[in-house]
Amino acid sequence: MKRTLILLAATLSLAASTVSLNAQTPANSISEPKCISSPRVCLDYMLNMYLKALLIHKPEALPVAANLKFTENGAERRLGEGLWQTITRFNVTEGGTKLEFIDLPQGIAALHMTAMEGQSPAVFILRIKVVDSKITEVETHVLRGQQGVAAFDPGGLHGFSSSTMTMTPKPPQLNSREELTRISERYVEAMKSGGFNAADTPLATDAYRMENGQLTAPSQIPPQPGLTHRIEAVDEDLGLVWVREDLGTRVAWEGIKIFDGKIHAIEGFSGS
Repeated sequence: MKRTLILLAATLSLAASTVSLNAQTPANSISEPKCISSPRVCLDYMLNMYLKALLIHKPEALPVAANLKFTENGAERRLGEGLWQTITRFNVTEGGTKLEFIDLPQGIAALHMTAMEGQSPAVFILRIKVVDSKITEVETHVLRGQQGVAAFDPGGLHGFSSSTMTMTPKPPQLNSREELTRISERYVEAMKSGGFNAADTPLATDAYRMENGQLTAPSQIPPQPGLTHRIEAVDEDLGLVWVREDLGTRVAWEGIKIFDGKIHAIEGFSGS
């Protein structure tokens, strides 16, 4: 028990923005979640509760609905399979990446971060949907490095998310949910055609794009005419939109930072 408590305490240092679970749950249990704070804090709390249960391999500790749907890398599985059996730690405290998206109207909390399987790093992508304080959907993807593929090195993602991506815009800078969605759709349409012009795609002068840790300019993206997509989350408080893109041979997730009516940063991951 003492060893388990030490492990739980280490988990809670995943990020400075993480809700203090020790203050909201008994030290020896995470099966009776209590959250009496704001809806945003409660969604963040549920997201980090999932990470806590994942790290100690205890899916039964989570408050899930009877009809829970759980997938990993597109395949429907039982909660407790896949990464639940192989994860050994997160490396956020060592400088690894972690970026959260909270969509209050949809009850969705999501993130991408770096997980460890022994000594091997992988990008962990997670989306949960919460209804009446129970998790009803869990979608996960685990992107692992491939030998000979230089474009994707999970071990090289330290400090991946920039200060631009994680900053909180001032209220006058924030755009409405409709504007965030419209601007993101314009970006995706520009990806399809390969035509990034200021009239159709409002990019800030210092806008950048990172995919799998590689820095590129949005205008350098080759046309993707067969791309299909869906917007997974719109975080109105932080000006973040999370988009899932299907490019046929691979799937990508991109976080788009928007404020003052313009795209300032794009960070994402892709894999097969």
